[in-house]
Amino acid sequence: MAVDIDHSGSAVLVTGAGAGIGREIARWFARAGASVAVNDVRAEPAAAVVEAIERDGGRAFPLVADCRDEGQVSGLVAQTVERFGGLDVAVNNVGMLPPGRTVA
Repeated sequence: MAVDIDHSGSAVLVTGAGAGIGREIARWFARAGASVAVNDVRAEPAAAVVEAIERDGGRAFPLVADCRDEGQVSGLVAQTVERFGGLDVAVNNVGMLPPGRTVA
């Protein structure tokens, strides 16, 4: 996919970025020049996405947090701002289901 938007100098936080759509959103922003905070509830997937971004010449860092916890979400924002000097774009990509049984 061609990137035709320049996000150079932008700071981006992507939640649920350890796999799937979130991973590709994070990689897209990095290819567009953004610095990306890669969040996942697990350390290994977040680190793998950061490695892929850095291997492609981008700038990223992993953030482990559970987005069901408001305090941890506040921490994600604070750490992103501290690391990048601001936050320009936040993508809430976390997929969460409520506890218990769901009906389709």
